[in-house]
Amino acid sequence: MPHATEYYLAGGYVFNPTVNNQFNPYGDNGRTSFAGRAGIDYAFKKYAVLLEGDYQSFNYDAAGGTVPVVGGMGTTNVPAFGAHDTYWDAHLGFGLRYPRVFIAASYLQQQNNYGYPHI
Repeated sequence: MPHATEYYLAGGYVFNPTVNNQFNPYGDNGRTSFAGRAGIDYAFKKYAVLLEGDYQSFNYDAAGGTVPVVGGMGTTNVPAFGAHDTYWDAHLGFGLRYPRVFIAASYLQQQNNYGYPHI
C-alpha cells in the first residue's frame, strides 16, 4: 500500500492561567504561555521514518514567601520572582509504512530560571 509523506504542525497558547505549585500554593495568576509541535513521517524503501519535535514554555509570577523545601525537609523564604519553565523534546522513529507503527528514540530537556537542576 502506498505511503505518502505526512506533515503536521500544532500549537497552543494559554491566556491568564492559574498556577499552583511549591512557589504558589494558593494559585497565583500566570503569564501568557505557549506550546508547539511539528512532525513528518515519510517512506523509506518498505519502511517509514518519523521525525518530530515539541516545545513548551510556561511563565508565571511567584508571589514569594515561605515555601516547602524539595524533599519535605522544612521550609525556606523565597523572594517574589518571574518563573520560566521550558521543555523541549525530539523524537526519531523507524517503523512500518502500513499500519503506521513506530519504534522511536526521544531526547527531552527541561530548564528553568529558579535554580532547580536542568534535566
